[in-house]
Amino acid sequence: MAVLVRMRVRASTTEEDVERRKAIAGLRARYPDFLANIERMSRIETRQRADAAGRIDWLNVNVADVVGVRIPLKAFAVAEHYGEKLGKALHYLHTDQILPATGSAWARFIPNSVDKKKEIPAELTGPFATAPVASVRRGSTRLNDQFEYQFLIIEGGAASCFLVSFGDSLTLILVNTRERDAALSEAERTRLSKSFSGEA
Repeated sequence: MAVLVRMRVRASTTEEDVERRKAIAGLRARYPDFLANIERMSRIETRQRADAAGRIDWLNVNVADVVGVRIPLKAFAVAEHYGEKLGKALHYLHTDQILPATGSAWARFIPNSVDKKKEIPAELTGPFATAPVASVRRGSTRLNDQFEYQFLIIEGGAASCFLVSFGDSLTLILVNTRERDAALSEAERTRLSKSFSGEA
């Protein structure tokens, strides 16, 4: 996750460059095969994918300044496992209730190669349009350019949904329910799964 959250589209600061290099060094030391499977795209392919997704226009970034990469599918599993834990923590933060063992925690990773607005499940699009945005701070400093999320709490904690953005690096959709069968429909999960190609 340390590397994924630092795969930015916009220009990064010197401090962010240092943090990214440290994260990559850590990944290289622990999982060299994983790092070797991250492939850099050509400028032409980057432009083609950006045009298809409309993502670069959405970020108001010159596509000529961006280089796309393909990440291994394992990165999706890592991000979604992390998301399930984060979702449970946010559920507790906002409801004061621990998600029971009979509950369901579900996460979907959206890479920055696609527009997150197009990947929100249909039944959540309307609610998230007006959902509150949490103000995340470190001391007196707002961290919304690095990490922010919208949240929906349903029926006093029977379910919770979070749309979490790590700057312009990645997005996670998190859904928690007290009862397993109350989660997103299987058809919706299948649609979401098929919409991702394993590239970011």
